[in-house]
Amino acid sequence: VFQICVIFFAICFLLLANSLRRYSREVRFLKRQLCEFNVESAQCSVEDDRRLVNNTIRQWFGSLEAFNELVRTTVAKKVVSAIGPNQHFPFKHTLPIVLLNLLYEMDFIGHGGFWDQVPEDRLLQEACGSISWLLLLSTLMPASLRISQLAAKRPELYWKDLGTTGFVGFLAMLYG
Repeated sequence: VFQICVIFFAICFLLLANSLRRYSREVRFLKRQLCEFNVESAQCSVEDDRRLVNNTIRQWFGSLEAFNELVRTTVAKKVVSAIGPNQHFPFKHTLPIVLLNLLYEMDFIGHGGFWDQVPEDRLLQEACGSISWLLLLSTLMPASLRISQLAAKRPELYWKDLGTTGFVGFLAMLYG
């Protein structure tokens, strides 16, 4: 049973590392796109649409460059603040992991668990150990995201990318 759990968690951490690295790459790409935005280089399937859009932008903003500057500064700041800082990981994504473990502990305790087997002098130690584990789990995702951001650059070779994802997943698994 232990070997199956280790394999299961290894697969989960590899998937986690892969998705977090992809997320980090996409956020970097979005920030770069916003900083380098140029409406004149936007793709249009119909050229008449380009003229209509550009004329409308000139009417509303005075010039295409004024609109570009607005997107590069004001819009970029608002988008980045909505995404959050680089090390940001929303609590709502961490909560299910912590809640799952908390409910497991409560169920375990409710069915007699091992608490009635713990000597009274070690009861406080064991309770603190369970609470510490919950706190560690709540830091697992943000820490994994930070590790993934360090390794977000996509190598040219598929095998290098796969190896990096495996290494990041292994680090996250060691942490967890």
